[in-house]
Amino acid sequence: MLYKTGIKGLELKFDVDTKQVSVILEVNPRNEEKRFDYFVELDKYRNIINQGFGLSLVWEEQVKLADGKTVTRIYKSLQGCNYHNRNHWNTIFHFIATNMYQLQNNLSDILPVLKENLK
Repeated sequence: MLYKTGIKGLELKFDVDTKQVSVILEVNPRNEEKRFDYFVELDKYRNIINQGFGLSLVWEEQVKLADGKTVTRIYKSLQGCNYHNRNHWNTIFHFIATNMYQLQNNLSDILPVLKENLK
């Protein structure tokens, strides 16, 4: 799986806790202006990034993390999954594998252009 995109501040991640599982494309450069520029550039390719997800990808320009850092996130979540419950593990693994693969695939189509435009 592609998790390092080759673009500093642009990462593919997944998050699992006691309430949900998420696959995430996170924009996290320290500079707020740069983060906004990344978001604008990604938004140009919204149709490509959303392919295969229908309306289920959430685009949030500003997300405040627990450590106080502000990031941009494009993600899909599945509620009601608890990683402590072994009965949920198959659902969690399937969700991550299917959706991360789709997000990675969509991003790989535009990654060369993003690398050029986000220098």
